[in-house]
Amino acid sequence: MPATEALLPIEVRGDLRLDGPSGRVVRLSGEGSGLRLDVPRWKDLTGLGPQAFLARRRLIISTAQRLTMLGLSLDIALQGRSLFRLGGDVRPTWLSRVLGLGSVYLPVSALLTAWRRQ
Repeated sequence: MPATEALLPIEVRGDLRLDGPSGRVVRLSGEGSGLRLDVPRWKDLTGLGPQAFLARRRLIISTAQRLTMLGLSLDIALQGRSLFRLGGDVRPTWLSRVLGLGSVYLPVSALLTAWRRQ
């Protein structure tokens, strides 16, 4: 992988519709340096990645690192409400630091929202 200083920031524009494993629609949109993944249910989000906690943690960390290198950020939303954010220009919360997730904004309220909407 190239050195961080060799990478130029990326601008993104567009909308992508993904049919999730449950048959529900997941939307990925981009504008400038921000990406947004909007899922209808928490189950639809967890169905997109690995099921094991440690594998999921590694995926979050590596995704946040790559987004940061490219000057991008990703906002994960549940039914239009932002849950957490990762990548560039993100200030980690105490919870994300305790979980060792790196540059991830993960408020406790996001976990409560996801838990209530399962």
